[in-house]
Amino acid sequence: MNEATTGQTQTDPGATPADGAAATTVLTDGTAAPSGEQQAASQTEAQPGDGQQPGAKEGEAKPKEGEETPAAKAPEQYEDFAAPEGVEMDAELTGELKTIAKELDLTQEQAQKLADLGAKHAQKITGAQTEALARARETWAEEARADKEFGGAEFDANIAVAKTAVDQFVSPALKTMLNETGLGNHPEFIRTFVKIGKAISEDRFVGGKGAAAPRSTADRLYSKTTSK
Repeated sequence: MNEATTGQTQTDPGATPADGAAATTVLTDGTAAPSGEQQAASQTEAQPGDGQQPGAKEGEAKPKEGEETPAAKAPEQYEDFAAPEGVEMDAELTGELKTIAKELDLTQEQAQKLADLGAKHAQKITGAQTEALARARETWAEEARADKEFGGAEFDANIAVAKTAVDQFVSPALKTMLNETGLGNHPEFIRTFVKIGKAISEDRFVGGKGAAAPRSTADRLYSKTTSK
């Protein structure tokens, strides 16, 4: 069997490589296996370069020794945040805001901007609630005047009857609350006081003309008067 058939080079078993020559082994497919020097060079190329951590991505340098971290922007302790006129800052929420600002490394000015945004949001919610209550008061008053049981043409007379019950059984503090919140305009409150007023009155129905100057139902019912 000749060299062309096997693909192997026949060598003298007793022959040794010449001085300075790298030993090469010919594989069965005709390719040469890497020498010891080539394997060492390959391993050296696989090692991470200077300034690069093992396993780090290319271009990702490890922090240099002695390099200083950026100085913190957050103060040691935040000052109390300013609040818009008429707004009182909640102590518990303010403490939470300071904690979050510290975690985010915010300056006093940046943290104040967050506080301003929170106050603005609270004002918006309060304004919406006030408008909703005002609309509800108007709706209740209209429904009370149109009520089939005590409204219509006899509305003012029945309000006078209800006022008799209010003056006798409702405390001044409750009168103030009903008047200020507008709940005194609610048809069910008026209905209840009309029934009580009729129950304690000698006359089952009290007639009379309304007041000359227009006043709200709640104001007429729950204004401060001295009961007899």
